[in-house]
Amino acid sequence: MRTAAWICTALIAAAALAGPAAAQNYPNQPVRMVIATTPGGMIDPFVRLIGDQFQKELGQPVVMEFKPGAGGLLGGQYVAKAKPDGYTLWLSSVGPLALNPALGNAPYDVQRDFTPIAMMFTTPNVLVVPAALPVKSIPDLVKLSKDRPEGLSYASGGVGASHHLAGELFRSVTGGNFTHIPYRGQTGVTTDLVAGRVQFYFSNVSPVVPLIEAGQLRALAVTSPKRLSLLPDTPTSDEAGLSNFYTGGFLAVVGPAGMPADMVVKLNGVINRAMQTPEGRKLTLDNAGEPLEGPPETLAKFLVEEQAKWTKVVKDNNIKVD
Repeated sequence: MRTAAWICTALIAAAALAGPAAAQNYPNQPVRMVIATTPGGMIDPFVRLIGDQFQKELGQPVVMEFKPGAGGLLGGQYVAKAKPDGYTLWLSSVGPLALNPALGNAPYDVQRDFTPIAMMFTTPNVLVVPAALPVKSIPDLVKLSKDRPEGLSYASGGVGASHHLAGELFRSVTGGNFTHIPYRGQTGVTTDLVAGRVQFYFSNVSPVVPLIEAGQLRALAVTSPKRLSLLPDTPTSDEAGLSNFYTGGFLAVVGPAGMPADMVVKLNGVINRAMQTPEGRKLTLDNAGEPLEGPPETLAKFLVEEQAKWTKVVKDNNIKVD
């Protein structure tokens, strides 16, 4: 019931284009955009992009406020406790908004503690293998795992990371004989993958494109509904025989629970228009992203579906994070 109510709230916000305007004089001071990582990450340029649009349309700057720690959870906890006045927002991603809640280690409830504001884009994984591995397709990979008594190993950035859960979902739907090899973060994964010490990896796209182009890695599929311009010759998961197998990341903006509906609509419009600029489209493309702008309920529905999908993977595979 709470899930339905949360989406309903977003629908109301999307429809609230007139009436007593809590957003009429908003904003009259700088808006803080919380980033739950250290400075210099891939999120920073998107905050600057949104900030430029805020300044242009609303006459106020957007100030980056870094709250790193605990895989993004500290930043989320900070925003969840902020006043719902529109001056504290959170630009976040798949881990803090979907995976950690699915793993049961988030100090907040996404549906209870946040207001969905705007979806920005999704970005898929690419399933890569060492060039020397004798497989050219996903069926080849699954067959090889079953032919080898020891199976095949796949890498991730740690237990509960997006690449780990993608690998477990892959095991579930293919029945492959796969062993998870967790690393401490992403350092060392591609080095060991190229060397053949692990056999596959559900990678973020942009970092491995040069290795694919250099012939050191082979891309078997991108986990998206359509092919990517960065990897035009790589089939989608559907084309590769994995129906509706969509994994990867996303960027979205949320605020504290209880934000006024007209304010949410105002923020949603500014963020959507920022993402639709040439600069926004280029940033999205550079991150192998697929635009997914829309009204607040687009984000609300997406977050409900993502958390449900990963909660099932976590439960089905008894995944626990210490």
